Amino acid sequence: MDSDIIVPTRVARPIDRRTAPLPPKKLYFSAPPRAQRTRWSRLQLPAIVLAGLVGGALVQDATIGALLAAAYGLVALIWRLPSRITFALAALSLVAVCAMLLLKPDGQLMGNFATYTFIFLIIGVVSLARESRLPRSPYQRKKR
Repeated sequence: MDSDIIVPTRVARPIDRRTAPLPPKKLYFSAPPRAQRTRWSRLQLPAIVLAGLVGGALVQDATIGALLAAAYGLVALIWRLPSRITFALAALSLVAVCAMLLLKPDGQLMGNFATYTFIFLIIGVVSLARESRLPRSPYQRKKR
Protein backbone atom coordinates (compact mmCIF):
# COMPACT_ATOMS: atom_id res chain seq x y z
CA MET A 1 0.00 0.00 0.00
CA ASP A 2 2.86 2.33 0.66
CA SER A 3 4.05 1.74 -2.85
CA ASP A 4 0.86 3.35 -4.26
CA ILE A 5 1.84 6.83 -2.97
CA ILE A 6 3.96 8.79 -5.40
CA VAL A 7 6.00 11.60 -3.89
CA PRO A 8 7.11 14.27 -6.34
CA THR A 9 10.79 15.06 -6.14
CA ARG A 10 12.60 18.14 -7.33
CA VAL A 11 15.15 17.62 -9.97
CA ALA A 12 17.96 20.14 -10.24
CA ARG A 13 17.85 21.77 -13.65
CA PRO A 14 20.32 24.21 -15.12
CA ILE A 15 19.25 27.86 -14.78
CA ASP A 16 18.12 29.47 -17.98
CA ARG A 17 19.43 33.07 -17.86
CA ARG A 18 16.70 34.37 -20.18
CA THR A 19 13.87 33.26 -17.89
CA ALA A 20 15.61 33.60 -14.52
CA PRO A 21 14.17 36.24 -12.20
CA LEU A 22 16.01 39.56 -12.09
CA PRO A 23 17.95 40.48 -8.96
CA PRO A 24 16.25 43.04 -6.71
CA LYS A 25 16.87 46.70 -7.52
CA LYS A 26 19.44 48.59 -5.49
CA LEU A 27 17.90 50.56 -2.67
CA TYR A 28 20.74 53.06 -2.44
CA PHE A 29 21.78 55.93 -4.66
CA SER A 30 24.64 55.52 -7.06
CA ALA A 31 26.23 58.42 -8.91
CA PRO A 32 25.32 58.80 -12.58
CA PRO A 33 28.02 57.87 -15.05
CA ARG A 34 30.39 60.67 -16.04
CA ALA A 35 29.72 62.39 -19.31
CA GLN A 36 32.25 62.05 -22.08
CA ARG A 37 34.57 65.04 -22.39
CA THR A 38 34.12 66.93 -25.61
CA ARG A 39 36.73 68.84 -27.56
CA TRP A 40 35.35 72.14 -26.26
CA SER A 41 35.58 71.02 -22.63
CA ARG A 42 39.26 70.17 -23.12
CA LEU A 43 39.99 73.58 -24.66
CA GLN A 44 37.82 75.62 -22.31
CA LEU A 45 40.34 76.21 -19.51
CA PRO A 46 43.25 77.19 -21.81
CA ALA A 47 40.91 79.53 -23.71
CA ILE A 48 39.78 81.19 -20.47
CA VAL A 49 43.39 81.61 -19.29
CA LEU A 50 44.44 83.08 -22.65
CA ALA A 51 41.46 85.44 -22.66
CA GLY A 52 42.34 86.49 -19.11
CA LEU A 53 45.93 87.27 -20.09
CA VAL A 54 44.89 89.28 -23.15
CA GLY A 55 42.09 90.99 -21.24
CA GLY A 56 44.46 91.79 -18.38
CA ALA A 57 46.79 93.56 -20.75
CA LEU A 58 43.93 95.50 -22.34
CA VAL A 59 41.96 96.18 -19.15
CA GLN A 60 44.16 99.08 -18.11
CA ASP A 61 42.57 101.26 -20.79
CA ALA A 62 39.01 102.10 -19.71
CA THR A 63 37.60 102.29 -23.25
CA ILE A 64 38.95 98.92 -24.36
CA GLY A 65 37.90 97.27 -21.08
CA ALA A 66 34.37 98.64 -21.34
CA LEU A 67 34.17 97.44 -24.95
CA LEU A 68 35.34 93.97 -23.88
CA ALA A 69 32.71 93.89 -21.12
CA ALA A 70 30.03 95.02 -23.60
CA ALA A 71 31.18 92.34 -26.06
CA TYR A 72 30.81 89.77 -23.28
CA GLY A 73 27.30 91.14 -22.66
CA LEU A 74 26.34 90.57 -26.29
CA VAL A 75 27.78 87.05 -26.21
CA ALA A 76 25.95 86.33 -22.94
CA LEU A 77 22.64 87.47 -24.39
CA ILE A 78 23.02 85.77 -27.77
CA TRP A 79 24.29 82.42 -26.43
CA ARG A 80 21.98 82.64 -23.39
CA LEU A 81 24.75 82.17 -20.83
CA PRO A 82 23.43 81.72 -17.27
CA SER A 83 23.25 84.92 -15.26
CA ARG A 84 25.22 83.33 -12.41
CA ILE A 85 28.35 83.46 -14.61
CA THR A 86 27.91 87.19 -15.12
CA PHE A 87 27.28 87.81 -11.43
CA ALA A 88 30.39 85.75 -10.62
CA LEU A 89 32.40 87.98 -12.97
CA ALA A 90 31.00 91.05 -11.23
CA ALA A 91 31.95 89.62 -7.83
CA LEU A 92 35.43 88.79 -9.13
CA SER A 93 35.81 92.33 -10.42
CA LEU A 94 34.72 93.69 -7.03
CA VAL A 95 37.27 91.46 -5.27
CA ALA A 96 39.90 92.78 -7.68
CA VAL A 97 39.03 96.35 -6.66
CA CYS A 98 39.46 95.42 -2.98
CA ALA A 99 42.74 93.61 -3.66
CA MET A 100 44.10 96.57 -5.63
CA LEU A 101 43.09 98.90 -2.81
CA LEU A 102 45.24 96.86 -0.43
CA LEU A 103 48.16 95.99 -2.72
CA LYS A 104 48.58 98.79 -5.25
CA PRO A 105 46.36 101.83 -4.66
CA ASP A 106 46.08 103.19 -8.21
CA GLY A 107 42.96 105.30 -8.48
CA GLN A 108 42.51 105.01 -12.25
CA LEU A 109 42.78 101.22 -12.36
CA MET A 110 40.41 100.82 -9.40
CA GLY A 111 37.95 103.16 -11.11
CA ASN A 112 38.16 101.06 -14.27
CA PHE A 113 37.41 97.87 -12.35
CA ALA A 114 34.52 99.57 -10.54
CA THR A 115 33.13 100.48 -13.98
CA TYR A 116 33.53 96.86 -15.14
CA THR A 117 31.74 95.67 -12.01
CA PHE A 118 28.84 97.98 -12.77
CA ILE A 119 28.68 96.82 -16.41
CA PHE A 120 28.72 93.15 -15.35
CA LEU A 121 25.95 93.80 -12.81
CA ILE A 122 23.79 95.42 -15.52
CA ILE A 123 24.42 92.48 -17.88
CA GLY A 124 23.62 90.04 -15.06
CA VAL A 125 20.32 91.74 -14.26
CA VAL A 126 19.31 91.71 -17.94
CA SER A 127 20.26 88.01 -18.20
CA LEU A 128 18.34 87.22 -15.03
CA ALA A 129 15.27 89.04 -16.35
CA ARG A 130 15.52 87.04 -19.57
CA GLU A 131 15.80 83.77 -17.59
CA SER A 132 12.85 84.57 -15.35
CA ARG A 133 10.42 85.24 -18.18
CA LEU A 134 7.74 82.59 -18.41
CA PRO A 135 7.68 80.67 -21.68
CA ARG A 136 4.92 81.64 -24.03
CA SER A 137 1.91 79.37 -23.94
CA PRO A 138 1.05 77.85 -27.32
CA TYR A 139 -2.59 78.77 -26.66
CA GLN A 140 -1.96 82.50 -26.26
CA ARG A 141 -2.90 84.72 -29.16
CA LYS A 142 -0.15 86.78 -30.69
CA LYS A 143 -0.39 90.51 -30.09
CA ARG A 144 -0.71 92.60 -33.20
